[in-house]
Order: sequence, then structure tokens, then C-alpha cells
Amino acid sequence: LRQFCDDRAFMERHGESYGDLLKQNLTAAEAFTLVWCIENQIPLQAAGSCDFAVVHYEDLIVSPVSEWTRVTQALGLERVPDQVTRARPSTQASPSWKTGETPFTSLDRWKYRLADEVKSEIQRILDQTGVSDYSISEPMPVRSRPEDPD
Repeated sequence: LRQFCDDRAFMERHGESYGDLLKQNLTAAEAFTLVWCIENQIPLQAAGSCDFAVVHYEDLIVSPVSEWTRVTQALGLERVPDQVTRARPSTQASPSWKTGETPFTSLDRWKYRLADEVKSEIQRILDQTGVSDYSISEPMPVRSRPEDPD
């Protein structure tokens, strides 16, 4: 979080939104959540006033055909990646994901490893930063609940 506090341009633009939280003694969960909010909320807000296509990871998982079609159209690409390409793990994926040891089964399975207190800390930061797309209680972003998954 120090990088944001030390960034004069960031503080001039966003200090009103994040400054009080950046000054607090946060738990690890709160600090990681605040970094996530800063890195994601600012671009999401900018997308609302610019012509940016917003793509949520969760939508790519739940509705891959329609979402990848939308992504390729937004980027002006001719082809949607095929299923084999879409199923290939990212180079950023954990080693167990890459070897298939931990098959993807649920968008919110990560939450079950967290204590209720930690979940409350995460939600507190989401609430204080005004993040409305995500909630600790919902696996899908609020604005992207597909009615007809592929």
C-alpha cells in the first residue's frame, strides 16, 4: 500500500476515496482487498465513461461462448478462441491447476478457506471503497449475472 501513499499523482486523483483507508493499520486481508479495489475499481469506473469493454473473469467461466464472442468483437478480432485454447491454464495459474490436480469446480471455493472474521474484513473494505460489483456473499459480479449460461 505504501506505493499508493507515495504516489503523489494517485493521491491527488484518488486520495479522497482511498486516503483514510491507506492511513489505517489494516489486517493482511484488508490490505490485500484494498489493493484489489484500487487496481480494479479505478479502471471499472473509467470504463463507465469511456468506450471500454468490461469482462469479468467469472463470466468467462460461466458463459464462455457468449463472453469470448463479446471479447473478440470488442477487440476487433475475427475468431473466438476454440475450447481447447480457452481451457488451457494461464501461465499465472498455480502448479496444481496446471497439472489438473485441482479441477475448477466453483467460483467461490476460495471463500471456504477463510474465517468469518476475515470475510467480514474483506466486505468492510469493499463497502468502504464503494465497490458494488462484488460482495463476499456472491460468487458472481452483481452486473454480470448471466441468465442463460453456455
